[in-house]
Amino acid sequence: MRASLDKGKPIAYSHHRRAVDSPAVQLGFAEAAHLIESARLHMLHVADEFDKILPGTEMERTHRAAMRMHSATALLRAREGTQLLLDIAGTSSFALANPIQTYWRDLEVGSRHAMLGRPMILEDYSRALLDLGPTITQYH
Repeated sequence: MRASLDKGKPIAYSHHRRAVDSPAVQLGFAEAAHLIESARLHMLHVADEFDKILPGTEMERTHRAAMRMHSATALLRAREGTQLLLDIAGTSSFALANPIQTYWRDLEVGSRHAMLGRPMILEDYSRALLDLGPTITQYH
């Protein structure tokens, strides 16, 4: 996306000769970068926690539910950041030749996997925090 902005294309139907000169584009780009970095930090935290698990042991249920919640939040933040990048790039971002549409499509499809469903993960996390029995299958 940055490379696209660096090409200096204008924003259609505006007075901006270069999209990068638009405060709206600048703010949107910064927010997208922050959301995507937030997603990365959530996933690094999950990876760090899984690295701490000793062979033959299991993560405590509330902790495991929290890690699933971090994973679901990472996906949500990544999707939000990608949506902002698509908004900045406009309709050309959906062209098959544009790499951002591949990232967008893969993220949208992959984040809808049954194991990553945010409503069920949120339900599981809330039940774990309240010391209620699980209603979903646990992963280890």
